[in-house]
Amino acid sequence: MNLFPFGMPVPKEEIIDREDFLRTIKSRLLMGQNLVLAGPRRIDKTSIVLEL
Repeated sequence: MNLFPFGMPVPKEEIIDREDFLRTIKSRLLMGQNLVLAGPRRIDKTSIVLEL
């Protein structure tokens, strides 16, 4: 059994310790700023975007 499944975004309830990060992203987007979410594979970029 794999404790770290892959192949699909992480469910909302499993995203932890990202509240400040998400709040900052939302605030900047609401101010009209552009955003690039870049990083290596499998660090929850898709999950973060879906949470917005």
